[in-house]
Amino acid sequence: NPTCVSPAFNVEIFSMCFNDVGGKLILNSNGVAEGLAAGPIHYVPLVSGFRPTYYVVQMDSLSMDGEELSDSLFPHEAIIDSGTTLLLLQDDLWRAFVRNLQTNYCWIPGVCTTGISIFEQGVCLNLMPRGLPMLVFKFADVVLKLPPSFYFIEYKMPDGPVYCLGVQSAGRERTVVGNTFMRRFHTVFDRKRMQVGFADTNNTGTFHCPF
Repeated sequence: NPTCVSPAFNVEIFSMCFNDVGGKLILNSNGVAEGLAAGPIHYVPLVSGFRPTYYVVQMDSLSMDGEELSDSLFPHEAIIDSGTTLLLLQDDLWRAFVRNLQTNYCWIPGVCTTGISIFEQGVCLNLMPRGLPMLVFKFADVVLKLPPSFYFIEYKMPDGPVYCLGVQSAGRERTVVGNTFMRRFHTVFDRKRMQVGFADTNNTGTFHCPF
């Protein structure tokens, strides 16, 4: 209960999944809806000392193209937060992310282009870029993969869709794993056992939350 307002309900375990048009919040006794998870739920322990303000986990690595972005930045704490739209990387990690793209994917519009940069908020592309790497997160012993179709967000505009990078800098704050990441998974918040779980969502042919 980060808002410090008395909640209308008090549950020790709940889960959610969502996509670009809506989502589901599950508040039953075990917090998991039958059929939403396509496979096993992989749990990551919460870092002690933060309850009940944030759901904080230990982030052990972030890799692109099989290369860890920076050994010196891990492990560090990351907040799992559905109330944050983007994936916000702690500033040194953000710089390593940008550097990797500019080193290996300079041919993509806006990555190295003078005068326009997809790393600036509000700068989007008319076409979804192809050939980008998977982002591979490791939280404790759990490895989770985020395809580029999730860390680029499609926005429908009158003249057609645009595609914006859903990753930005968190500045000096810790990494916040927001909706850019969470819409890829069915996420379980288990306050009773002090853990957060992730599973693929059960939707044939895509990773989206089914409706």
